[in-house]
Amino acid sequence: MMEVLNPGILSSIQDYGRFSYAQMGVGKAGAIDGVSLHLANRLVGNPGNTPALEVSIVTPVKFRFHRATWIAVTGSNCTIVIDGQSQGWHGWRTYIRRGQIVELKPAHNSGMYSYLAVEGGFDVTPVMGSCSADIKNRLGGHKGNGAPLAKGDRLNFKDSTYAINHAVGVRAFSRTYISSTVSVLKGPEFEQFDAQSQQRFFAQEWEIGSNSNRMGVRLEGEALVRDRPEEMRSQGVFEGVIQVPPSGQPLVLAAECQSTGGYPRIAVIPQAELWKLAYLPARKKVQFVLIDEAEAREKLEIQQQYLRNVEYILRLPQPCL
Repeated sequence: MMEVLNPGILSSIQDYGRFSYAQMGVGKAGAIDGVSLHLANRLVGNPGNTPALEVSIVTPVKFRFHRATWIAVTGSNCTIVIDGQSQGWHGWRTYIRRGQIVELKPAHNSGMYSYLAVEGGFDVTPVMGSCSADIKNRLGGHKGNGAPLAKGDRLNFKDSTYAINHAVGVRAFSRTYISSTVSVLKGPEFEQFDAQSQQRFFAQEWEIGSNSNRMGVRLEGEALVRDRPEEMRSQGVFEGVIQVPPSGQPLVLAAECQSTGGYPRIAVIPQAELWKLAYLPARKKVQFVLIDEAEAREKLEIQQQYLRNVEYILRLPQPCL
């Protein structure tokens, strides 16, 4: 069992998210960086979709472990402090003894979200097929009502079916592929914007707004303008869609976005690039690069090959010393 000493800002239980409920107005939720969630779980022997902690690493978080276990921390870079002195390794599994205190602190190059998985996973009851906390819709999470972690909360662990007897680590996907650029596909309403706005969307660096959250990442820059500003009917939207409200400032829909929207969709972030949203803290600059569907599939294959390589590494026997 793990006790929350300092929950940070909106730390929550997340898995891959809940699917097939958009017609009911319930979005996917789930981890912003699904690759890092998967990696943290696999490091401690869990299936990739096992509930783990997503923490907003803009402030410290602290936990006391009342049971010995292995943990893994992945995602945005952070400093891992154990009992106030020794330091764990990001991207490695680490043995935590009963009574030890683990603190995750922002590092100089931290992004937005980090992930902490425990051996066996957190013992959380699924809601609509997922344990993910949907704060907006008050679904899931460790209390079943979407609430983020609070000081004094206690989270139980499930028993592990995988015997771990040594530490191991892997190179994070983000260490190789993270950058200040995000690849996108043209959105359904791309052609509604004037030529200058189409060019401006890709040419300028957009600044991440301070009011960004798990529902959407707000961008600030020179406004975009439509040639045909007629009112639109609501359309289906999902994580990764980039809408442009009347202000002309784009909004990137994130994990807890609504299921419908009436703003024009200038671009869409393909699945293989969605994890980058976890590395965009406020005031960071980002630039978009246009790709086609073939390039999007190629990026997804690179990601899948990385995950296959991780599985190979984790199956290697312990080396003889």
